[in-house]
Amino acid sequence: MCHLFKQQSYHNSVFYGSRACQKKAHWDSELADLLKELLDLDFSSSWTPRHGSALTVSSILQHYPSGVCLSSWSPSIISMLKDKLKEEKFPDRESFTKALGRYMIYQIQSDPSSSSLHAQTVSSIVSALQDESSEVRRRALSALKAATKANPTAIMAHVSIFGHVLAERLKDGSTPVKLAAERCAVHAFQLTKGNYFTKVVSILTYCPK
Repeated sequence: MCHLFKQQSYHNSVFYGSRACQKKAHWDSELADLLKELLDLDFSSSWTPRHGSALTVSSILQHYPSGVCLSSWSPSIISMLKDKLKEEKFPDRESFTKALGRYMIYQIQSDPSSSSLHAQTVSSIVSALQDESSEVRRRALSALKAATKANPTAIMAHVSIFGHVLAERLKDGSTPVKLAAERCAVHAFQLTKGNYFTKVVSILTYCPK
C-alpha cells in the first residue's frame, strides 16, 4: 500500500509539474506577443500609445523582469528604453527612466559579474541624471539609489561613470532633486550623516572623470 501511495504521488507530481511547465510556456508566448505589440506602439505618431507602451514595459519589469530579459525581444526592448530617454515629452522620458532603472536592478541581481553590461545601463541612467526636467533627474536618482541598495558592490564599481554627475545633483537648483541626490549619495557612497557634498568631493578626488 505504501509503495502504491508513493507511486501515485510520483505520477501526480510529474503530471502537475508538466502542467505548470505548459502554463509557463503559454504565458511566455503571450508575453512575447505583448512585447512585440509594445515595440510596434513605439513607432506610433501619437504620443499616447508611446507613453502607454513605456508604462506597460515598466510595470512588467517590476512584476516579471525575467520574462522580459529572457525573451527573444529583450535586446529590442532594452534598446528602446535607452533610445527613448531622448523623447521630446518629459513624461515619456521619466517613464522610460523608471523602466530602465527596474531593468538595471534585475540585471545586477541576476548577473552581477557582467560589469560591461552594467556600465552601459549606468551610462544611460547618468544621461537621465542630466535631463533638463527635474522630474526625470529625480527619477534617475531614485533608480540609481534602488540599484545601489540591491547590489552596492556592482554599482560602486562604476563610480567613475556616475560619481561626478551625482555630486552635481547635490547642488541642483531643484530642492526635490537635491534631496533625492542626498538619499542616493548615502547609499551609493555608503555615507553616514553629515556634510554630504564635502564627503562626496573627497571620494571623487580619487575617481577619474
